[in-house]
Amino acid sequence: MKFINNIVLFSAFLFTLNAPIAMAGDAKDLQRLMEAKISMTEAIEIAEKAHNGKAIEAEIDSMRDGKVVYDVVVVKDNRFYDLSIDAIDGSVLRNVEDK
Repeated sequence: MKFINNIVLFSAFLFTLNAPIAMAGDAKDLQRLMEAKISMTEAIEIAEKAHNGKAIEAEIDSMRDGKVVYDVVVVKDNRFYDLSIDAIDGSVLRNVEDK
């Protein structure tokens, strides 16, 4: 029982150490969302239409050139596609099959 208590305490300690990092990431995501002109829902719809598939994952991100984008993973016929949708104008910036 003492071993289990030590694991719980150690896990809580690790969570406490990582909390500021997670909050910093959340602040960046919030800033990106504030810059977006289209919603994540709209970006998902654009990605799903590109392959007539179903989105299984979506997140907001920024590309190397500073553009705010939604990264969306779509599944169609047991194939996965990675798409980057411009958060300002909704254009598809990247559309590749995930191997």
